[in-house]
Amino acid sequence: MESKNIILFQPMRSTWHIFCEFRNRPLIEEGSADTRIKKRVVWLVNESKNRLTEVALVVTTVFSFLYSLITYPIRVYQNRKLERLAIQLDLDRFSPEEQIEARRTIEDYFKKHEEAFSSLSLEEKQTICEKVLSQCARSQKVYGPIVRNWVDHLLKIADQDDKKLVFMARDGIPFYQVATELMKKDEYKIKFPQLAQKDNPIVLGHFSRNVVTGAKEKPDLFKRYVTETLQIKEGESCIFVDIGFSGSMVEPIRKLLPDRKIDFHFLVATTNKAQGFLGNPQKPLSNLLTAANNLGVRWVEESHHGNLASAQKLVEGEDGRVYSDNLYPKKVLCEEKFSLQYLLRKFCLKGVVKYAVNLPSLSEREAMKAKDVFNETIGAIKNMELPVFLGWDY
Repeated sequence: MESKNIILFQPMRSTWHIFCEFRNRPLIEEGSADTRIKKRVVWLVNESKNRLTEVALVVTTVFSFLYSLITYPIRVYQNRKLERLAIQLDLDRFSPEEQIEARRTIEDYFKKHEEAFSSLSLEEKQTICEKVLSQCARSQKVYGPIVRNWVDHLLKIADQDDKKLVFMARDGIPFYQVATELMKKDEYKIKFPQLAQKDNPIVLGHFSRNVVTGAKEKPDLFKRYVTETLQIKEGESCIFVDIGFSGSMVEPIRKLLPDRKIDFHFLVATTNKAQGFLGNPQKPLSNLLTAANNLGVRWVEESHHGNLASAQKLVEGEDGRVYSDNLYPKKVLCEEKFSLQYLLRKFCLKGVVKYAVNLPSLSEREAMKAKDVFNETIGAIKNMELPVFLGWDY
């Protein structure tokens, strides 16, 4: 069932999303100005648009809040009914055989950890199982082809240009796992010989916002993490990989590592600071024009990086090596073990990685279809036509 707060403020949230998308798009592109005067005029036009948008947002927020309160009871009823239909819609993405196999995996997990679930009734276990199954089906069938296609693309570029792939955790975890699994295959070792011959051509770096911000106070520790732990050498060319979107981490990382040649590749980029695979400012993905107030973004990010908490800082271990504090001295979880949130993160990550690894490489036509399905799904989640069970108390 959708969180009460989400249902209560659904109209207001939709209003915010529309205004955020409009505000984040300049009325006139700055690149179109070639003189100082023209640049000043472009800046004034865009700033004026932003201020007017903010005023309009305040006014509409008041009215949408009142509307949210008045229509709340009927929307609670509608959302419960729609949720049941939406869960079935996601379940139907699986074939009968796939659904049986996935259900057996989840039920076996319940049996293995029977004591942890002893307080739940059979009906409660079935409800949890249905929710986890539906989200796994969506992750595998919608996100799986996207993950596989992008990883193939990244491996090709890294091999051709002799660059190291640095996947940024946590959002880069599924792509990192798929890339490392694919490179174990003889087919991929032959296909990408440069990567196959290199030591540690693919790494996972915990470059969270807190880690990068904290690096300003302890730059030597950060450099040791990059050089020793991740083995990114001075002068080495790298591709830093993240889901997206606005590139707020691009310049800080480049300033911290001026002696590395770094390109940034995002799944979806709303900035020219990074290359966007599915969408970029020139060819945006219609349902991911901005990440602000977008439930579809929450589904993509939160469902597919497992239960590892975000790194807060870098620490030096007793062995003298530098670690992220979510891995040392022990692994830190972001969810309570065996909770619904924990199960969703666990099985969605595991499922999407396994599905993507076993999926054949996509043809151009299949890739376009996968992109369309992904965009449509993001739109349905954004408009609350499909549920997201992560991030709130259900």
